[in-house]
Amino acid sequence: MDYINPELLIEIDEKKAAIENFDLAACVRRFLETESNAHSNLIDDSTLTNGTQGSVAITQRIRKKLIEQQEEEERVTLENLTNAWKWAIANYNGELNRRFVEEVAKQIEPERADVRRGYRTENVSIRGEEVMLPPRYEKVHDMMEELFFDVYTGDMHPIEKSALIHFHTVRIHPFAEGNGRTSRLLQNLLLRYEGYGPATIKSTEKREYFTLLRKAIEAYKQRRGDGNGGYGRSYIDNLERGGVSVEERSFFDYLAGKVKDEFTRAEAILQTLSEYKLTLTRVKERTLIFAVKRALDGYFRAGHIGSARLTDSKSGVYIIKGDIQESNIGEMVGQIGTKTSGTLLKYSVQKIK
Repeated sequence: MDYINPELLIEIDEKKAAIENFDLAACVRRFLETESNAHSNLIDDSTLTNGTQGSVAITQRIRKKLIEQQEEEERVTLENLTNAWKWAIANYNGELNRRFVEEVAKQIEPERADVRRGYRTENVSIRGEEVMLPPRYEKVHDMMEELFFDVYTGDMHPIEKSALIHFHTVRIHPFAEGNGRTSRLLQNLLLRYEGYGPATIKSTEKREYFTLLRKAIEAYKQRRGDGNGGYGRSYIDNLERGGVSVEERSFFDYLAGKVKDEFTRAEAILQTLSEYKLTLTRVKERTLIFAVKRALDGYFRAGHIGSARLTDSKSGVYIIKGDIQESNIGEMVGQIGTKTSGTLLKYSVQKIK
């Protein structure tokens, strides 16, 4: 049984096929994934509310200190999330299991001893507009195993599998902390493995996201008739026996829509990228030729989308594609000449696109 709008999935697959025809599709995907992690990090972070800003008790000095402390915390948590993402990409072999998911959670919350120990060993609550009680800790292991089984044995679209992982990891809440970031990372990991872009939920959209998620969890529990949110019979069996609720479908469609939005962004970005041919003039020193290549590579590693290919290493000919301007190229070549030989290198730039 489909629980994401089939027409939406078809539309996403069409966009995916179109994107794959572009040379820099992988570069754009990495850029969008980096953005997605940044938003995911902010969704769960606390921020200073308007009420706090207006408090007489908080002076400007204290407020400034609080903001600086919050910014530092956000920097550290984003660094942890980025490390977890890199580890997950390097180690994912196409199948999730307890050891893998626990390691992801440890990387996201490395300072939390209760997370480093693995699945939680006590009951917790999810606080928000309403307090929600995840399943008891004794049920976590079995529920997660059943979730893994469903994801890898069910006949589902990859986006449906990733949404299932996201939804139930949050609902089961297997860890003492970091469940939201873990669930969104796992979803995007499964999407990446299948060649899809991330499901990016912007930090400015977190109220809508949490509202849809909360309603979907409550509807799932009511449909199951299990106030403790037990997994019990597999999710696939439950779909076949009773169908999926409107609230669950709304949340899953919401996540799929985010994948579609990122493909739309990717298409727009790819259409705006430039392509140049850079030719060094009468430069025979190989050290200079490769120094220019390293400078171009560094430009794209610094957060810009694109790549530079050295097509003639003897004469110094490069094909450069990305969000780069001719002035950027000239500045880098000029700096290389000044630093290495004390003179400006001569070159020509031809715009191909």
